[in-house]
Amino acid sequence: MNEYTFHSVTSENQQAAYSIYQKNQAYFALTKETPSIEQLMRDMTVLPPSVVQEQKVFSIIYYDQKPIAVMDYLVDYPQEGTAYIGLLLVGERRKGHGQAIYQQVEQDWRLKGVSLVSLAVIEENTAGRSFWESQGFKETRKAVTTVSDQEVSVVCFEKKIRNS
Repeated sequence: MNEYTFHSVTSENQQAAYSIYQKNQAYFALTKETPSIEQLMRDMTVLPPSVVQEQKVFSIIYYDQKPIAVMDYLVDYPQEGTAYIGLLLVGERRKGHGQAIYQQVEQDWRLKGVSLVSLAVIEENTAGRSFWESQGFKETRKAVTTVSDQEVSVVCFEKKIRNS
């Protein structure tokens, strides 16, 4: 079985990460953003208040040495033992990559003592909502957040994971 490998985005692979952004036009239409190198750089560095850079993991994910996805998450946010997924963009959709990537990451988190995973999905992102529900996430509440200086309605999800 091939594993997905996670790499930091660098000047060498930045274009590959950007190409994954470009393949996700529907997502960017929901956020009213335009996929760009500048947007990628912002996503790589933006942090919620009181979060330090060491808590953020922003990766380009390879499968068979081919760039397949970009993932952004925070560890110990909003509290210790919680992982918060900020972004998962897959370049090739409907091939099982998203599910396999998430399962691999969840297993890694479980081994590291993470007991809760949380995330928020833009309310109109029905594909994203059904994806996360299919991974066992439960809706906890609705909220309003700011994306690109605009208020956006989101659905918050959580999943408890058991340490093995």
